[in-house]
Parts: sequence; C-alpha cells; structure tokens
Amino acid sequence: MTILEFFLLTHLYTVKFFLFVLVVIGVLPNLIKSNLERQILWSRVGFYLFWAAWTMVVFSGLLIFAIERGQMKAAVLMMIAASALLAFLDIFRARKLKKIWLEKESGLRLSNGIVFVEILVVITVTLFALKV
Repeated sequence: MTILEFFLLTHLYTVKFFLFVLVVIGVLPNLIKSNLERQILWSRVGFYLFWAAWTMVVFSGLLIFAIERGQMKAAVLMMIAASALLAFLDIFRARKLKKIWLEKESGLRLSNGIVFVEILVVITVTLFALKV
C-alpha cells in the first residue's frame, strides 16, 4: 500500500465518520425533544462534534492534496466548495438556534432541515468524487 492509498483510505473513513456524526446530530435532539434544556445541551455537544469531524475530513483531504502536489481537479474544487458550504450551514444553524433558544422555544425543525441538507451535500460530493 502506497502512502497515497493510505491517505485516501483514511479520508474515506473520516468522511464516513463525519456522516455518522451528522446522523447523531440529527437524531439525538429528537430523542429528547420533551426536555428543552437537555436538547440544548446535546445540540451544543453536536456543534463541537461537527467541527471535530469536519476538521478531520478537511485535514485528511489537505494531506492528499499535498501528496498529489496541488493538482486541481473538478472533484477537489467541489470538495473545497462543499467544505465551505458545510461550515457556513453549521454556523448559520448555531446562530439561528441560539436566537430560538433565548425565546425558550425548540429549534428542532430548523436544525433537522439544516442537518439533512448537510448530509445530502456530503453524500453528493462523495458520489461525485467516486465517479470522477
């Protein structure tokens, strides 16, 4: 196994882990929707999990990009755009939920919608990258 193959495999596993984290972020607050304080707590934990998993994916992708000596392909450009979009969506979700929570309301509907879009973005980019 070459070093490039190793990093590609690592990147694939970090993307799978990221998808798992997104599913957990989407499901967990729904399981405890009757208790707003616990929902807020676990949603905040989800924000940190998102950024940890997102950073792992981006870092492993940067290592592959460096090994390939910065070759800009369509898949690489799409991954860069998707990572920026995912970061924007999660920041948007965090800010909107904070405003909703200050009004003592549940933001599950908004959160679920944004997490669903994030999952679709990851799956779309993964399928596109595997085809190219």
